[in-house]
Amino acid sequence: DLMEVALTFDDGPKRETAEPILDVLKQRGVQATFFVVGRFAEENPDLIRRMMAEGHEVGNHTMTHPRLTMLDETGVRDELESCEMAVREATGGVGMHLFRPPGMQYTESILRTIQDMGYVTVHWNVVAGDYEPVAPQVVTDRVLRQTVPGSVILLHLSPDTAKALPVMLDALTERGY
Repeated sequence: DLMEVALTFDDGPKRETAEPILDVLKQRGVQATFFVVGRFAEENPDLIRRMMAEGHEVGNHTMTHPRLTMLDETGVRDELESCEMAVREATGGVGMHLFRPPGMQYTESILRTIQDMGYVTVHWNVVAGDYEPVAPQVVTDRVLRQTVPGSVILLHLSPDTAKALPVMLDALTERGY
């Protein structure tokens, strides 16, 4: 088994949480995938550029973070296209090919639309539960308890995760990941 895991961060980028997380990843030489929300990409285009410049993958997480199951096909397309445009504007034209639906809520029809738009939908199988305030140690414990080779770890750009990240990365490294 390949002793690799994928770190993915949803939401943002918001300066106060993205910068410390990017700093830790840079110090450790770790690459991650950031599923960004278009309205935050518009507010912080420099953070999108930094993510890409430091070797991270940037994926589409919609423009406004709605539940896609509440939208019609046109609404779904608009959400993805608007986020794509925000990232292209931030980067001088670099597009995205990965997508994660907010809350992982979708239907077969929505998945087909996303695929028709050229995106690969990325799920996760380790959840930190850090989308609400939680002690950094709890974030780390949850991740370590669930992680196996090949795991896709769902994290969020939250203050707790920023605090947990150095300890979490050390522990994953100690386990051979």
